[in-house]
Amino acid sequence: MKNLLIIILVIPFLSFGQVSENEKNEIETYAQKMCTCFNNMLKDLHPKAIEAINILATDGQQKMEQYITKEMQEASDVDKQAIMESFQKMQEPAFGAKIENCDTSSIQNKALKIKLDNPKTESHKYLMTYLSSEDSCKVLKAFYDMGTNQN
Repeated sequence: MKNLLIIILVIPFLSFGQVSENEKNEIETYAQKMCTCFNNMLKDLHPKAIEAINILATDGQQKMEQYITKEMQEASDVDKQAIMESFQKMQEPAFGAKIENCDTSSIQNKALKIKLDNPKTESHKYLMTYLSSEDSCKVLKAFYDMGTNQN
């Protein structure tokens, strides 16, 4: 009887702080919608600018600068201009507003959204892990990391 009481008291604590399967599914659905929206935005940017962001996220500032220098030396004048225009677009407030729109339009569950916006929650940690693991979300994760100075 004593062991049964201990088990009954311990079980709720084992699941406390974990993300339920239902919540994981909701987070993954949200992430996929957001990544699809974000990737549609990227279609307006030069592929070399997007690659530079990926390099920044994975290899750091110095490697990105080396990549940009190399690409700018080898690119045609038209490509150079398109790459620079892409970097300018990414810095404009309108670009940030579009990202924010992708974020808010991708989720219906406001309680989950509050959890996802709090870096201390298990839900947020699961989202970050998911974004890192999905190829279609890696550029979005790079932007997130840059925005939160985690690169």
